Amino acid sequence: MPTERIYQKQPKWFSFANAMKKILIPALAYSFWMAFLATDIPINGKFLPSPGRFMNPFQGVWQNVTDHETSYDLNGYVKKDVNILFDERDIPHIYAANIQDALYAQGYLHAANRLFSMDISTRAAAGRLSELVGQRTQLLDQQAREKGFEYAAIHKAEAWAKDPESKLLLTAYTEGVNAYIKSLDYKDWPLEYKVLSHGPVEWSLTHSALAVTNMAIALCLREDDMSYSTAKAVLSPEDFAFLFPDHNPKESPVIPSEKIWNFSAVDVPDKIENRQGTPSSIEQEDSRKKPLNGSNNWAVAGEKTANGYPILANDPHLKLTLPNIWYEMEIHTPDMAVHGVSIPGIPFILLGFNEHIAWGFTNSGQDVLDWYKINWEDSTRQRYLYDGTYVKAMLRAEKIDIRGDKAMVDTIRYTKFGPVSNLNEYRDLAMKWVGFELSGANDALTFLQINQAKNQEEFSESIKTFVYPAQNMAFASTDGNISLSIAGRIPLRPEGQGEEIESGIDHTTNWQGWIPVEDAPQILNPKRGFVSSANQAPADTTYPYPLIGKRIFEDYRGRIINQVLDTLTSITIQDMMDLQQNNFSLLASEILPVILRAVDSSDCLSHHERQIAKLLSNWNYEYHRDSISPVYFDLLYDAFEQLTWDELRNEGVMLPEEWRLVEIATEDPDNKYFDILLTSDVRENLQDIACAAFAEMMKGYLNLIGDSGKNWGSYKASSIPHLARFAQFGVDSLHTSGGSQIVNSMKQSHGPSWRMIVELTSPPTAWVNYPGGQSGNPASKHYKDMVSDFFDNKYYPVALRNHMNAWTPARQINIHP
Repeated sequence: MPTERIYQKQPKWFSFANAMKKILIPALAYSFWMAFLATDIPINGKFLPSPGRFMNPFQGVWQNVTDHETSYDLNGYVKKDVNILFDERDIPHIYAANIQDALYAQGYLHAANRLFSMDISTRAAAGRLSELVGQRTQLLDQQAREKGFEYAAIHKAEAWAKDPESKLLLTAYTEGVNAYIKSLDYKDWPLEYKVLSHGPVEWSLTHSALAVTNMAIALCLREDDMSYSTAKAVLSPEDFAFLFPDHNPKESPVIPSEKIWNFSAVDVPDKIENRQGTPSSIEQEDSRKKPLNGSNNWAVAGEKTANGYPILANDPHLKLTLPNIWYEMEIHTPDMAVHGVSIPGIPFILLGFNEHIAWGFTNSGQDVLDWYKINWEDSTRQRYLYDGTYVKAMLRAEKIDIRGDKAMVDTIRYTKFGPVSNLNEYRDLAMKWVGFELSGANDALTFLQINQAKNQEEFSESIKTFVYPAQNMAFASTDGNISLSIAGRIPLRPEGQGEEIESGIDHTTNWQGWIPVEDAPQILNPKRGFVSSANQAPADTTYPYPLIGKRIFEDYRGRIINQVLDTLTSITIQDMMDLQQNNFSLLASEILPVILRAVDSSDCLSHHERQIAKLLSNWNYEYHRDSISPVYFDLLYDAFEQLTWDELRNEGVMLPEEWRLVEIATEDPDNKYFDILLTSDVRENLQDIACAAFAEMMKGYLNLIGDSGKNWGSYKASSIPHLARFAQFGVDSLHTSGGSQIVNSMKQSHGPSWRMIVELTSPPTAWVNYPGGQSGNPASKHYKDMVSDFFDNKYYPVALRNHMNAWTPARQINIHP
């Protein structure tokens, strides 16, 4: 008989609770799920975007693969209609009735194509990266704040705002940037913002000042004060003078020696002796091994060219990123028609040409940063010794907001020399830097004047207001003039000062003003028929003022460019392209034969090593991407250099410039520095070092992995990373020629960032390219579409398109009042 189930009647409250359970549990689960979808997820100091918003098909990442590069109309703060026509490479050509409207359109375009780049670069300068990415960048932010970069930019923006014309035009640019930002919903955010789950911020004059400061940081923040102080403390005066002489006897300066200086230097008081700062005992990274933001430019006179017109060429060398630092564009107003590249965040065209002139810059490499040892009264570090009395430092509290963590406050002390560091070996050293000292100068309209210049006189007048970073400015015009001017302010220092850490206890070690603008190195129409610069010494020893910065750049590129231009006649555009892509290593041509003769006379090589030596002896010294010889030489020279200077490395002393090693190897094979420190019972010479270097080279080559030993391009493995290091948005495994100390100065992720060649016909014609694309959107077809052509040495012909109705654009944007 089946068991009968007996059901007991449940109370009413139990039925209600059971019903609520069936409702609440799914509701709570749904709520938690929705909260999860809407919440950013912190993982190991990073932030994953909220999955729901990020993956939303109508708002999220899928919207970024949609083609937004279309034609459209919008209303903006312009006085008259502005038409923006885009060509097949997506280069915008702005047609505006006035410069104010043109700058509004430029600001809008910069934001529309490079908003995230503008944000990240200005945050880096301001010390505000941690607001975006969290703890990972806290130290970087602290270092930026302690160097006063944001504070200097605030001063610069205030100086701009005091001048009515500057304020009017920069405000127009700012309004254009903000017009685009304000038009954005989440679905329109650049992809990087969605990945970081953090939206853009409103633009201001200070942001543009930060963009200028960011370029100054890249171009004129280098110095070797601590390295020089360490070297002088360790070495005897005789050894220091031998290893670090003031001039390379083979140097070919920017301003040729034919220049006669018809002025005397301004008198500068001597500093009080024996009051130098304390050197660091910490080993410093060799500054020559760091990527240098150098460049090449030159201009040749019409009498040296095939067509009888001057030709100007420029290729600035910078850290390469995607998006590229440059944004190419053309601007037309009733007062100018100008084509070239701009930096998003900064108005006007920075490098380019108009209907009458062309210009290009290289970094002058002047030392415009000095460190001073501050002597505090006590541990509170509020008062410091200066001219025999204790004076109060200005204390500025810097709050650093850190995403996902509590903010930190760093109190920065400002002295008469500049802000004082709290960090590592730089603690209690004050940084005196041109970017802070001249932050109050109004240079806002310098590039407007350059963009509108019609001749040499107007160009020369316009660059007088350029303050930093010091640049070698090459010029050519349709009326046949060529010139080169060093523009930017250079400090006047007491004799012998500027290379070491100085004492900050009195005014005699402080800068004594600036080299007068009218005395800056420059030359017009030199007898040799060309001007050029590649960051080498600005002038020879006859120049009346001391020019500091000899270690910042070597002389090899400048010497090669001058040798080639000296020998060329009937120069063509193709000749100029070939010179920009020149892969010849002057360093290798000078040192390799010396090493090979040394090993040959020693008979120290194995059979395999002799085969490589024979290969190298037949090498043409070209760093071509398909050649294996540059790989062997790179490994050989590195070993040769390290073995020679082992005493210096052991003492933590910086290495001499490379020309000094070439000189002693060529002229003094028994020099004491060829003795290896570890073999105390043997006295080595050049031959011994060369043999040991060959053995080290073989070990290094055998340790190479994968394809890296196949050829120079594979060994170097160039790449262009994404600006914020999102790996999937960069380009890896580029097969490139060129290298350090070579005209085609393409290194791993550093090299030519823009190539321009302009023939000064009337109007001018040009050939250009850069390794990137116009769009900042990784999903756009114009994000990296010029990269392959650039490294295959292809140029795009460009001419000013003065008449809007004379050509058919790929797309068009119209801005109405």
